[in-house]
Amino acid sequence: MAAIKKMILLLSIFSLPSACVHMFATDKEEAPQIKADMPTEELYHAAIKFGGQTVAQVAEVYSYRKEWSQAQKYIALQVNLNLLVYSDFELVNALRLYNENSYQIMDINVELFKRLVRSSREIARRLGWNLAYLRPDPQYTKVIDRFFSDALLQPRLKILYYPEMAKAIEKNNVSSAYTIMRDALMTDGEPEYARAMARLRPKQASKDFLDYLALAAFEELRQINFASVDNTTCEFILNHFLTVRPNLSHPNASHLFFYAVSRNRQIADLADSVILSYLNDEGDLIIRLLIQSPEMVQLAYIESAREKQNTLSQAFLRGLQKMASSPDVLDELESVVF
Repeated sequence: MAAIKKMILLLSIFSLPSACVHMFATDKEEAPQIKADMPTEELYHAAIKFGGQTVAQVAEVYSYRKEWSQAQKYIALQVNLNLLVYSDFELVNALRLYNENSYQIMDINVELFKRLVRSSREIARRLGWNLAYLRPDPQYTKVIDRFFSDALLQPRLKILYYPEMAKAIEKNNVSSAYTIMRDALMTDGEPEYARAMARLRPKQASKDFLDYLALAAFEELRQINFASVDNTTCEFILNHFLTVRPNLSHPNASHLFFYAVSRNRQIADLADSVILSYLNDEGDLIIRLLIQSPEMVQLAYIESAREKQNTLSQAFLRGLQKMASSPDVLDELESVVF
């Protein structure tokens, strides 16, 4: 847990205002005044030592002197040489400086990427994937594809799962990594894996997403927060279903009703929207799925529909009333259908 908190703290440096990052510096020495005539090397070492606003000031000097190409080659060299020497703070600052000119055209440094993602340091691997995410390029697509081809031969592939990796795969459209993303989703459940799957293979993703949703039992989904699945990931998946509906013949399709009666109102409403979207063309099939579900699910769904009292819900309940056989379900429908 301590390691996870440390990683979150380090990665959050990228999103903090520059002035705030100074507080992470370990010594009390004041940052030097950055001048336009300072050597490239001196500027770099000041940036990685002090971070924060110093990084931004050094980047401005590099831009002013039009020497980003030279500076980035120097940064890449220093990172390669000191990857196992730099503290986490220094390494984060080095890569932050390297990425400061993301709006400018630059050469893609595939070797730096490979060095980072194959490092024994987790922070380096995450920073490497972030590099490919920030600057998508066909060169990265090829290298990432090869990386996974090699990694599949290794038994401990799980250590490679990072949200930054998923974002890099999605941004570089590495279609061959779909299976990796599916395994990562089923293992870790982070929304970034689901987003990558949806981007790479939208129809296949809808099928596989039902397997992910089925990880949570009905009793668990009656809570506001879930344990077996991630709330944010579930929201993304259900929104995806509104665009790319899954096939109702899937063995886990009935789980849509489990989510539709969740006490998490946002997720329940999304799931119900997906269910009701089938009424026009597959109405009988979606109603039959509910009938085949446990009676407690049917009753919970009817109660949920009672609260909504909208046209589509009423159309669904009338269809259910015609097809249901359970006396308790039919009794409940009598008080709801109008």
